[in-house]
Formats: sequence, structure tokens, C-alpha cells
Amino acid sequence: MRMRPGVRSVLLAVGLAGLLAACGGPGSLPVVGEAPDFTLRTIDGAPFHLHDDAGAVRLISFVYTNCPTECPAMTHWMLAVQKKLKADGVPPEKVRFYSITFDPERDTPEAMRAFLERFRYDGETLDWPYWRALTGSPEETRGVVRAFGLLVQPSNDGLFIHSDRVVLVDGEGKIRALYPGSTLPVDDVYRDMKRLIR
Repeated sequence: MRMRPGVRSVLLAVGLAGLLAACGGPGSLPVVGEAPDFTLRTIDGAPFHLHDDAGAVRLISFVYTNCPTECPAMTHWMLAVQKKLKADGVPPEKVRFYSITFDPERDTPEAMRAFLERFRYDGETLDWPYWRALTGSPEETRGVVRAFGLLVQPSNDGLFIHSDRVVLVDGEGKIRALYPGSTLPVDDVYRDMKRLIR
């Protein structure tokens, strides 16, 4: 995995940008930094790099399937964004949703698939052409979380302390916004993704 310098300071700026975006202000989203490239695997075992989806607007979440609160909520709301974009006829090559596990020892490909496919939003189910479920070694996956400037730390009860954030990356690999994951502002995220589609 390639980490870029200054990502943590960049993510502070992204957080501010996300707050401004959530206020519904006019104008385009600011470019606040480069997303760190990474190498992981899909749950089908294929190597995957962030730049493999160059040109697509990407909404990235970091999850684990035993998460009791934040991860199910953020996945639910991301599905709501998927529904709105599909209703507009946006094809999967234009937008992608990533769920990256940071607990790959327990989150087998089967567990990841079952976790993601259990969600429903107003009749909408996860549409795999739009979605990437990504895994790797514990060091790789948690390294990706940290490369984005976010927190992940095992706790003594078998759970994790982790950031409740979803990251928006444009088609050129630029970070454009950071949103609260478990209370994802669906209409704002939908609007922002539509702005960035080329």
C-alpha cells in the first residue's frame, strides 16, 4: 500500500469540507487532497487498487461485520444513496460504493457477502455492479483506514473502536468530502456525487 504524506492534516480539511457540504451551500465541492492509493482484494479474491475505478465517483466506508451500531447504519444509508442514483439512471461505471473490512480474520468473503446482502432500503437491495467489498490482511486493511487519517483500534470485548466516517473520492482520486457514517446525510451525499459525475 502506498501512503501519501500529510493525509491526516488533509483529512482535517476534508472534515471541514464535509461540514460545509452538509450545510447545502452553493458551488462546487473543494478539492482538499489526494486519496491514498492501496492494494487489497475483492471478496472474490481478485487484486484491487483504488485506481482500478479511476473515473468513477467513489463513496468509501470502513466496516466490520460484528459491528453492533455504526457499520450497519452507514451501510443502510449508503444503500439509500445507491437507490437515488439508480433511479436517476446513473450506471455503475460512474459511481462505486466501497465497504472495506478492517477485521478480515473474522470477516471471511462469505461473512462480508452475507452482511452486505442483508440490508434493505425502501425495497432496494445491494446491487453488486455498484459495490466493492474489499479485504486483505489485518495489517493491510487497518493500514488503509489509517492512511485515510481515520481511527481503528481493537477493544477488549472483541469489538473495535473506530471512526464513524464515510469518504467521498472523485474520479481523479481527489478527496472531496467526509461525512458522518451512521447518520449519513443521504440527500447531501447524493447531490455531491451527482455534482462530481463526469
